Amino acid sequence: MFFLLLTVFVVIAIWYFFIKPLSYWKLRHVHHSKTPWYIFGDSWRTFQLLNGKSAYLGIYDFSVPTLCITDPEIIKKIMVKDFDSFVDHSIASIDPEIDPVWGSTLLTSTGKHWKTLRTVLSPFFTSSKLKEMFNLVLEQSQNFVKVISEREGEMDIREIISRFTNDVIASTAFGANVNSLKEPNNEFYKKGLHFTNFQTMSILVRLLLLRFFPALSKKMGLSVIDNETSVFFDTVIKDTIKERQERGFKRLDMINTFLEVLQEQQNNPEKFLKPVTELDLLANALIFYFGGFESVASTLSFGMYELALNKDIQENLRREIQEVTAKHSTITLDVVQSMTYMDMVVSEILRKWPPFLSTDRRLTKPYTLETNDKSNPLIHLGYENRIFVPIYGLHHDPDYFPNPEKFDPERFSESNKASINAYTYMPFGIGPRSCIGLRFALMEVKALLFNVLLNFEIELAPRTHVPAKIQTSLFQYSMEGGIWLKFNRLK
Repeated sequence: MFFLLLTVFVVIAIWYFFIKPLSYWKLRHVHHSKTPWYIFGDSWRTFQLLNGKSAYLGIYDFSVPTLCITDPEIIKKIMVKDFDSFVDHSIASIDPEIDPVWGSTLLTSTGKHWKTLRTVLSPFFTSSKLKEMFNLVLEQSQNFVKVISEREGEMDIREIISRFTNDVIASTAFGANVNSLKEPNNEFYKKGLHFTNFQTMSILVRLLLLRFFPALSKKMGLSVIDNETSVFFDTVIKDTIKERQERGFKRLDMINTFLEVLQEQQNNPEKFLKPVTELDLLANALIFYFGGFESVASTLSFGMYELALNKDIQENLRREIQEVTAKHSTITLDVVQSMTYMDMVVSEILRKWPPFLSTDRRLTKPYTLETNDKSNPLIHLGYENRIFVPIYGLHHDPDYFPNPEKFDPERFSESNKASINAYTYMPFGIGPRSCIGLRFALMEVKALLFNVLLNFEIELAPRTHVPAKIQTSLFQYSMEGGIWLKFNRLK
């Protein structure tokens, strides 16, 4: 009898939590996807759903009714004009009481905590700080060139570039001196690789439980980042702080920025909407690692793939690099940022291969969305709803970017870029909640491309798929079989 009751309870729970919600949009006569999967919904099928002609589409993130927006004017309302109704992210957000580390990041935090963290972290990404950090990034890119010079034949570029991004972030976020290019099995890189791998079933199950069964997850002690990884990075940070306090040593990195904030908070606590803690430092160093490691590695890998495919564009960019090198005895951030064609190429890389497939928002107050659809001019949204903006789909919509599969930096020339709608191009998101590290990421990408093209011609290896074959996971996408390239030293 007990097992019969248990079975009935489980069936009713599955129906109530995962099946019944899948009729949400249909009952409200909103354009909606026709075949969401039970339990999993259909937001995971982003590549299939992104290029619709409707201004919006009702989809399901697992069982959560989510409105997918493709109309630039509606995106502008949500992301900028009416931002106060859509302050928080939804997909990655986890209650910090359940998962203190993941719930305390700038990406996942909400309300006052997010506003405090944004204020605290913003000074780390100012122009003056970036200029000072540029020499470090340039040095790491030169190390990359040395390693490439010592290797022969084809190589999986994503794996090598991930070591470059690892070393940059290790230094700027954690104050750690790591050389993953020379020491491939170092612990920092191995732990980081494990932390950023969101393709495993265990991660997916944990995220599902954390989002939909928070009380159970809390009892089970579940977290997005496993305890071993958290302890490792926390130890790195605490050891660094201890060493600096003992030696009176300062370094331009995220740890130093947080230490200054903690001191300011002690002196003027009334300035802070919410107290900042050392847990916030760990959480945001980790999310900076996650964002910088994966997104920059993806951008550079696909960027080099496109340059290998389009030799004329590669040669034009190299010519600009050579001209700049001949003109300036020292390469600074200002010099690199002044390169017009470099900026065009990087902008087109980010259009065709954006670091993030999508962005999302959660309602912080009920909202009535006005549309141009005569059959449904008003959509009433509540706390149970989420907003989904398909970045990849917008970037590949022929209405906004003609012949979208063509790699064409001329889209971003001075004469052409003014015609691009700002709300159809958003590789790092848009509005107050856009990626805080976008200028840092651009600095990394440009510094590495500069040094690589100054020294090598990039060529496709035979095993690389042309056209590209893409495989996706929760937050990431990659080339099936890897991106294999050859680097021919210039004479």
